[in-house]
Amino acid sequence: MNFHKPPYIIHLKNIPFVKKWVDGITLYPFIFIKKKERTPDELRTLIEHESIHIGQQLKGWIIGFYVMYLYYSWKYGYKNNPYEIEAYAHENDWKDKS
Repeated sequence: MNFHKPPYIIHLKNIPFVKKWVDGITLYPFIFIKKKERTPDELRTLIEHESIHIGQQLKGWIIGFYVMYLYYSWKYGYKNNPYEIEAYAHENDWKDKS
């Protein structure tokens, strides 16, 4: 058997239980991505963004991450959630390494 290490990327027509504008969600060790037209660079950037959340989840002992993510989203809103600020700030770092 040849198993890859996380994250495991799953493409779905729609991501259940999330808002329609959400293109990806990370639930360790899975990244769920909405199927739609994207350039390879756009897909890579989305995967990198969600991969940052994988690292955040591991640092936060997974359950702690989810509790804090919901708290920050409630207190600051999605765009000002510190976890999202970090993910957006570093989602294009892969371009510097290419």
